[in-house]
Amino acid sequence: MKINIPYYILLFIIGCAPSPQLYNTIPIINFQNQIDYRNKTLEIGNVMGGELTNELEGSKINAIILKVALIESFKKYKLFLITNINADYRLNAIIMYQNQPLAGLDMTVNLLVKYSLINQNCNEEIWTKDINSIYTAKFSDSLIGMERLNMANEGAIRKNIEMLLQTLAVLEL
Repeated sequence: MKINIPYYILLFIIGCAPSPQLYNTIPIINFQNQIDYRNKTLEIGNVMGGELTNELEGSKINAIILKVALIESFKKYKLFLITNINADYRLNAIIMYQNQPLAGLDMTVNLLVKYSLINQNCNEEIWTKDINSIYTAKFSDSLIGMERLNMANEGAIRKNIEMLLQTLAVLEL
């Protein structure tokens, strides 16, 4: 006997795929020898790539989540003054690659983002770097697979932004 379970009931039982939450994507950093750029302004410019979260494939990392996480991280650590108008510099980001499992006990997400810093006074790219971050959410972190995948996505974003901020904190401009 074949049992047909409606899609909406199956989603209720399994659970919907959550998107990464902003407060879980902001890194905690203790800067050493940070250069003070608080008199310089920065615009978070084009952030592209990624995929939208959907119920069937699970949590994903998209450009909107990354952009908001970048803005809030720069604001938190006051590395630059964040603005949308007449900024000294513009930071662009492209999500080049994200790899995540469909299922598993431990969920590991690999995130590669290409960053470029533009001097807006001369419209010249002055710095570029590919930053790869990997984060694993353990089975003990949550019994629910979708939550573990989301935790792994949040951790990959958090680690990626942490590496970016640490690099820019010592960059001579």
